[in-house]
Amino acid sequence: MEEPDLPIVYASNPFYDLTGYSPGEVIGINCRFLQAPGGKVRKAGSRKHVDQDVLRKLRKAIEEKTEVQAEITNFKKDGTRFTNLLTMVPVSWDGSHNYFVGFQCDAGAL
Repeated sequence: MEEPDLPIVYASNPFYDLTGYSPGEVIGINCRFLQAPGGKVRKAGSRKHVDQDVLRKLRKAIEEKTEVQAEITNFKKDGTRFTNLLTMVPVSWDGSHNYFVGFQCDAGAL
């Protein structure tokens, strides 16, 4: 069973360290909030800070439940821009549980 809008159900301490957000701010919401300073991004809203081709690539992988890796512009809670090297891997079992495990890395720190 997939949750509507694919919310974050778990995030690691390194995620919180990287982004500056707390568990109470991210659990239960979609990760698109990282795509704009201040986290103000609507589901169907425009993404002026993010390459639209990258967004299409991510959406296609989600729809097809395939692994994907992309560099995407994200923002920390304090508004600092960073290039996120994002890898998403689909995980499912029993035919009813579908998740994506996301691995994030600040590409500028590599």
